[in-house]
Amino acid sequence: MAYNLTLEAPRGILLPLDELQRIEEALREETKLDYLCELIMHFGGRQPRGHSLALSKYFENGVLSADEYEKFCTLHNLTPDRGETEADAAARLFLSYKWGQGIITASMPRDRDGILKAYRFMIDVARRHNLVIHDPQIGKDIDLDNPGELPPMYGPPPRPNRSWFSWMRSS
Repeated sequence: MAYNLTLEAPRGILLPLDELQRIEEALREETKLDYLCELIMHFGGRQPRGHSLALSKYFENGVLSADEYEKFCTLHNLTPDRGETEADAAARLFLSYKWGQGIITASMPRDRDGILKAYRFMIDVARRHNLVIHDPQIGKDIDLDNPGELPPMYGPPPRPNRSWFSWMRSS
């Protein structure tokens, strides 16, 4: 199972497509992250559907406010009542605004040296571009002021295997 980390815009900020592309280019030019990790870009291409259905469940369960969503749509000139595609796009933007706009998810390498380098690259990019790193394993963002050497749930390095058999011990 991979350890994934996501570079995101801070909550309450939506970045335009040209800024998202600039961050992707900077990441590829300034780091070797794409050689160390499998990267998934969260913008461009076909967008997954179903955000508007999920949003209605969040309203029903009181997780999010329908009034806040309506104000968000008005402020951003969104027209979710025009059809399913528009409703889904508006819902996706609202959820990104509330919970963080995912930019790039990286599946961390499995070896310790690889994860040390990849984690450091992500921290550097996040700091330079005023982004956050969301760690879904712990359900919150990495503290970029005190990120640690490894992601929080990565775990300690493996212990050396010592096979001591009773017949090998000297008495």
